[in-house]
Amino acid sequence: MKHGREYLKKKESNFLLKHPKVNSSLAILKLIQGYFWCSVSAPVLAFGFPLILVCLLGFSIGYNYAFPGAFCLGSIIIGLNILPSTIIDFKKSTLLKRISVTPINPTRILLSICLFYFFVMFMSVVVITMITCLIFLKYWNNGPVTSIPTVPPTGISMPSLSMVLSHVDWMGFLYSSLIIMFISLACGLAIASFCKSPTTVLSIAVSIMVSTIILAGLAVPNMIVKSNDALWYLGYFISPFKPATNMAAEAWNGSYNFDGSPLWASGNMTNLDGSHIFRFNQSYAVYSCLALPGVPTGRVVILDETGKILDFLLPFGWIVGLGLIVMKKFKWTGR
Repeated sequence: MKHGREYLKKKESNFLLKHPKVNSSLAILKLIQGYFWCSVSAPVLAFGFPLILVCLLGFSIGYNYAFPGAFCLGSIIIGLNILPSTIIDFKKSTLLKRISVTPINPTRILLSICLFYFFVMFMSVVVITMITCLIFLKYWNNGPVTSIPTVPPTGISMPSLSMVLSHVDWMGFLYSSLIIMFISLACGLAIASFCKSPTTVLSIAVSIMVSTIILAGLAVPNMIVKSNDALWYLGYFISPFKPATNMAAEAWNGSYNFDGSPLWASGNMTNLDGSHIFRFNQSYAVYSCLALPGVPTGRVVILDETGKILDFLLPFGWIVGLGLIVMKKFKWTGR
């Protein structure tokens, strides 16, 4: 964020003072977007890193495993790292002192930052989804052939990209993506309430992000995490994103099928029960052909009725809880 801080210093003169009150919100948004693009690392973390990770996972473990949660990785990175770092840099700059002598309320700056990064999160999901689908477009009609670790190795034909996309519950995926964005904003504001330096922000962000990638289905398929109850339930305590990423995975894996016929073919992971994130009486079960120690094969229930209800309610608990922390602890103190 070094270049972003240098950008703020250049704008400390009379940038906001030149704008009347009616245009102050646009001036603030212009200032924030300039900071975002000048910081260099922020666009890379928001768009570049998630795209690289999705492609690596897509070619290694299969795009039907990697796509659902990894698409939202950009939103999580923005909330955990970029958003709180931006707020801290604004606190440390002299802009707030200059703004205090204008009709602009500093709260408007905070709301503008949240609004801008919410838009960036949404664009991150859209851009990463579109680009990765274009990268895997060669598998539109015929899926890639992979192998499972048996002796001898068994070839498995993964589902085609057209089949994967045709069975996505797009409204459910959009809903879960929006929930992830709101949780990311709440986490970012909570982190900014406690941290006083970008280094501390980075330490907390990396800790939460790594645990989320491993335990919330962003890089490791849910059937592997589900095979170990300790890891599965630990994810709920150390990652606020796990319930929402569970919903994203369920929405992505064939939620439009309600006729009882399985959507999986050749032993691929798909939603066997054709469940829906809002149909709590339908369990979310997938087919697993991973021949790994301790990992079940065949039909694996990821979420039963109780689990789906908890996954629906827990994100709101996280958002409210983190919101109360922000209301109590957040201060616009520069040092």
